Amino acid sequence: MKVKEIMTKDPITIDIKSDVKEATRLLSYHNIGRLLVVKDKKLIGIVTDGDLMIEHERETPIKDFMSENLILINKNQTIKEAAQIMAEHQISGLPVVNDKKNLVGIITVEDIIYRYLAKK
Repeated sequence: MKVKEIMTKDPITIDIKSDVKEATRLLSYHNIGRLLVVKDKKLIGIVTDGDLMIEHERETPIKDFMSENLILINKNQTIKEAAQIMAEHQISGLPVVNDKKNLVGIITVEDIIYRYLAKK
């Protein structure tokens, strides 16, 4: 099974110019654990709810603490490959890109557990 079959399409993103207040609002509103950071619609980073647990002023720009070393997966790779990458890097989600490296989705541990295993 391919990543594109169970990934979440159109993931929630946040603009690089946003701040902690907006990131916290989006995470809470959408009940998610990570936001993909974009600049001019290009994926440039990721911020997680764990990043926000560190004391920050509400107006602190997210660019000050987002992770920029992204680990990505192609939509045509397998679920097994996604699980292996997440386990190897001890992360719980991967931005999904197409062959042109454009963001097309996100896959999380929860997607693998609930969507992939439910289809078996």
